[in-house]
Amino acid sequence: MKINCHSDFQPLKEIIVGRSYHQDSFNFIDEPRIRDPLKRILEETEEDLLNLCAVLEEHDVKVYRPDSPPVELVQEYIDNSAKPPIPSLAVRDGYITVANTLYRFVYKDEMNSIFNLLIDGRTFDPYRRKDDFDSLEPLSKEEFRELTQVVAGLRGTRYTAYNKAQGKFVPGMNIEHALNIRTHMIDGPCIVRLGKRLIVDSFPNYQIKWVDEEFSDYEFKYTFIHGHSDGTFCPIKPGLYAHTVDFAEYQETVPGWEGIYLEGQGWESDTVNNFLNIKYKNDGKWWVQGEENNDALIHFVGSWLDEWVGYIEETVFDVNMLSINENLILCTNEPPEHLKDAFKRHKVEYIITPFRHRFFWDGGLHCITLDVNREGNCEDYFR
Repeated sequence: MKINCHSDFQPLKEIIVGRSYHQDSFNFIDEPRIRDPLKRILEETEEDLLNLCAVLEEHDVKVYRPDSPPVELVQEYIDNSAKPPIPSLAVRDGYITVANTLYRFVYKDEMNSIFNLLIDGRTFDPYRRKDDFDSLEPLSKEEFRELTQVVAGLRGTRYTAYNKAQGKFVPGMNIEHALNIRTHMIDGPCIVRLGKRLIVDSFPNYQIKWVDEEFSDYEFKYTFIHGHSDGTFCPIKPGLYAHTVDFAEYQETVPGWEGIYLEGQGWESDTVNNFLNIKYKNDGKWWVQGEENNDALIHFVGSWLDEWVGYIEETVFDVNMLSINENLILCTNEPPEHLKDAFKRHKVEYIITPFRHRFFWDGGLHCITLDVNREGNCEDYFR
């Protein structure tokens, strides 16, 4: 596996496609209202991932997949009153490739088999030992109280809450999340690669210092999304991007490029009404069509799988696209008409590769993939 990535749109050669749990992972649950929908989510998720892999391979892209966790892992955790680990599905959340380096900000054993294939490039990997967790300093009572208030005020939005932890851990927090804040919770999608320019979202000062030092050869442009940039911005090719926030956010960031504003999900009105039926029960965090009134499932997900889901009410998945090259892009559903018009003007073709349960996993095609090798060098797109 070769590491070479300078943008989101240069010709794609190698990529990692995420993986969830085995479809039988919830067979130990006796209640069919819980077991059957979760089994369907896992089955259909893998079907869509395999279809995505097939499309990529048809276009001569080498695909790597994380290992599948043991089928009994979910039961083992729940039997021990612990929440099952987040699967290696949204692989971009904890990883990013810049130039010839793969930055590994989340440690998952399932990814080791992929990283062992690295033959050309390097890996920045701070997570090699459990000693990292043991050396973390706990939050003080005052800091914990402030963190709790932040979480309550943001309806559970965890990224800002982790940033408030400033490299410490909350008592009772699992190792994975503690190690995330050990490296200050720098998520891969908070950095966008545009050749010699990096778009960096508004990290706290202690994160910015690391970013400035690590990427000192690049020009920086800062945005203030306060979250994953690939949920609001997609550089489709030089001269064209899609976005879901106010245009002024990117006027200086990508000057001279045409920006296509995506206002909403493009859902049918009856579909939106179905989502409204469940959002008042789970705070708009997730949705599985047909399960809006399944209180048993809603309670189970809220009790055991709340770290698997996100907050889809603030997400527009239409912007979360994956480019194979400057003239071919993958979308989860039919693009809105004004985006298709822009595709035509800029000679961009698109392929629909569905991800049916993006409203459960809170991720699109960009989230569930990690490009590791794209042809080309580090270009200056803003001379």
